[in-house]
Amino acid sequence: IRNFGQTPSQLLMEPHPPRSSAMHLSPMMFASIPDDVCMTMKFLSNSPIVHISANTYPQLPNPSVVTVTMHQQFAVNKWNSTYAAVAQSPIYAETTQTATSNLPLSMDAVLSQTNNSSAQNQMQRRHLGDNFSQNLKIRSNCFVTTVDSKFLISC
Repeated sequence: IRNFGQTPSQLLMEPHPPRSSAMHLSPMMFASIPDDVCMTMKFLSNSPIVHISANTYPQLPNPSVVTVTMHQQFAVNKWNSTYAAVAQSPIYAETTQTATSNLPLSMDAVLSQTNNSSAQNQMQRRHLGDNFSQNLKIRSNCFVTTVDSKFLISC
């Protein structure tokens, strides 16, 4: 190379083939990404969820999704095994009862009752307790559930 700034066609005997467009290489690169939100759920405590464990195997008699909040409350939400995702606008948990049959989850029955005093008693049963160290930062790796969602193990 005698001088800097030479192009590849000047360096080689045969010029490089012309580049393909980015659309030709990866047409999906420019496609819009579909929204993966199919439902939202609002929990009573308004505490952030720090752990989600989805035990949705078809072999389970009661497939479920276990959630744990930062305030150490947990919920066992039932998984709808007949749920079929449909490409449409998101369905929210506050919709009518007819739409809930096509939602992937049904909220924990204990947490969906808020009016009577027995519901508050049941809410206390959904609290993991105050036996955690004050130095422990509650994270997702602090919790494990068994496959059948009957036991929640915490560090």
